[in-house]
Amino acid sequence: MELAKIEKLLNKYLEGESTLEEENILRVYFSTNTNIAPHLVGYVPLFKYLRDAKNETYTQTIPLKPRKQIYKWISVAALVIFSSSVFTYVNIKNKNDEKAKIAYYKTKEALNLLSIKFNEGAEKVAYLNEFEQTTNSVFKNN
Repeated sequence: MELAKIEKLLNKYLEGESTLEEENILRVYFSTNTNIAPHLVGYVPLFKYLRDAKNETYTQTIPLKPRKQIYKWISVAALVIFSSSVFTYVNIKNKNDEKAKIAYYKTKEALNLLSIKFNEGAEKVAYLNEFEQTTNSVFKNN
């Protein structure tokens, strides 16, 4: 292999821009070639490791722990808290609306009573004016 081509492929490989075919060329060069350039000898362990790691397998079984039921109960508790919060909010809002309506009607009733009493007082004031005029005409104060 031409050294310049290997260096170019190695740079592409290190930049992550090489193709699978180019990577195979590098693997073959570093694993079978005995005439490796002195400045590229440091890459031999890398490609040897990659070749050996490709054949490794894990043979032990991994014991899987069953999922705990706590997540299920947490979600149930969250749902209960959320639904009770919504119910409480709606219930309080309805009570506040009822209280506001009661206060409105009581205020309206009080203002109507005040209006009636004010009108009665106005009639009495008119009667007093009439009484005063009659008194003045009798005693001729004018």
